[in-house]
Amino acid sequence: MKNQKPSFANIIIIVAIIGITILTMTGYLSIIGWVFLSLYAVFPYLVSKIAKKKNRNVFAWTIMSILTNPLIVWVIINILSDNNAGKKKRRRK
Repeated sequence: MKNQKPSFANIIIIVAIIGITILTMTGYLSIIGWVFLSLYAVFPYLVSKIAKKKNRNVFAWTIMSILTNPLIVWVIINILSDNNAGKKKRRRK
């Protein structure tokens, strides 16, 4: 198996889980805070997967979901149609 670089979405999930775990262990974060912050880890991951599926800029949509409300960005990207402008249709002979 080839060595693959982890995707941006996977890095976000790993960093968020490590950060949430550290904050919980030090006592700075309660269970409700853990649930709230885990949503900020899950929804950017979902946004990046949907952006990749719909041929959108994955990095921009993921960063936008981190900086704003990830749930709203997730709803917006689900409403948008596919971006097929970059793909050329091949003609069969």
